[in-house]
Formats: sequence, structure tokens, C-alpha cells
Amino acid sequence: MQRRGLIIRFIDIGLLILFGFLMISDLKGTSQISFNEGDAQDFFSTLQDDSILLGVNIENDGRLSINDISESRTLHQNILSIEELEFLIGTMKNQYAEEGKELSILIEPAPDAQIQYVVHVLDVCDRLGLSKNLNTEVVRNRTES
Repeated sequence: MQRRGLIIRFIDIGLLILFGFLMISDLKGTSQISFNEGDAQDFFSTLQDDSILLGVNIENDGRLSINDISESRTLHQNILSIEELEFLIGTMKNQYAEEGKELSILIEPAPDAQIQYVVHVLDVCDRLGLSKNLNTEVVRNRTES
């Protein structure tokens, strides 16, 4: 009888520890990600003449780069953190705003890029109030294979 009571105490202690870890863990809520309707080509056609379209490339190893799509040139390469990306895009947004131009972002993940990086870039766009879209050609190729 003594042994059975001891096992129940161990179970109680284990459950208390489990609930304690659950209470202090960093649980994140889920949210719905909204994109502009349509494909990336439709995204190009909806841009106004005073809009600047930048591409954020997400490499397989998590490196980021910013490209000017209209001029086919790379503005920044080997960005290693989301904070650095947010600073660079925020700076460019302010520069273009002074010229009276609006900034839009086209996210282009590599075929094997982690989806978490895409979510981080989407969050940056939301915090900066930028219109965004995902290059669905890459996403389609990824889901078909």
C-alpha cells in the first residue's frame, strides 16, 4: 500500500512540473496571412506608376537579399538577420516616400527555403505597412515536386 501511494505522488509531481513548463513556455498565437489577390503577374499590373517594386530573395541557407526588380539589380546581399532586413527596407521606404513613391515587396523564396523566413519577411512588411505578395511560381514548383 505504501508503494502505491508513492507512485501517485511521483505522478502528481510530474504533472505539476509539466504544467509549470507549459505556463512559462513561449506559446505563440496563430494568425492568418493575407496576400494581395492573384498571381505575381497580377501584382505587377496593379502597381501604380509611382510604385517601386523590390524583391526579397530568401536563399535555402536563410540568407536574404533585396533586389530592385524593375532595374534588375541587387541592392543588398547576404543579409543575415530579420532586424537588419527591417532596417534596410524601412530606410528605403523613407527614402522613396520623400520622392513621393510607394514601396511594394515581392517575396521570392528559394525552392528549399524554410517557411519561417517567409513568415518573418511578411511580418516585416506588415510592421512597415507595405503591400506584399509571394512569388507563386516558386511556390507552385515547390508543391508540385
